[in-house]
Order: sequence, then structure tokens, then C-alpha cells
Amino acid sequence: NNISEALEPVEGVEATVVDINAKTVRVRGSVDDLVVRKVLTAAGYPPA
Repeated sequence: NNISEALEPVEGVEATVVDINAKTVRVRGSVDDLVVRKVLTAAGYPPA
């Protein structure tokens, strides 16, 4: 999905698990939370 695709190229992201139903995104790796939030917001998450 587009959320995983948005996070894929981000430095420090090893893996993402997106649960649309539960509206959770788990990111594994050394990436900073603020960076993840920025990318998610830019990707239009959370969905309205």
C-alpha cells in the first residue's frame, strides 16, 4: 500500500507493518519517530 511505499525509501526504515483497520503503523529500524510522522502525514495518513 502507499503508506509502506512512502516509508520504504526513508533512511533507517527496515520494515513497516501497516494495519489499516486498526489504524496502526509499526516501523522497525533506527529511524526517528518525527521523521516517520512527517512521512505519514505527507502520505495522507491517517485516512479520514
